[in-house]
Amino acid sequence: TGSSPLSLSLYLSENRPHFSGTGSRVSSRKLGRGTLVIVGVALDRSTPESFSAFEGAVKDPPFILDCQLVAGYFDFS
Repeated sequence: TGSSPLSLSLYLSENRPHFSGTGSRVSSRKLGRGTLVIVGVALDRSTPESFSAFEGAVKDPPFILDCQLVAGYFDFS
């Protein structure tokens, strides 16, 4: 197996029947936060200018820990 926790988790889920799934839990307490919230944002247009404006808005606030771009169609919530 690899040396990362994910490698071990994948190995165990594939090779040991009593292990299932892989995943991580973020500890809001260890981050010094009372609550961890995941928010979805839909921009009204997909232009370089709108992406740049959004990136500028989320870059500096200390309460934003991470920001991911998810593109494409999805039909579940």
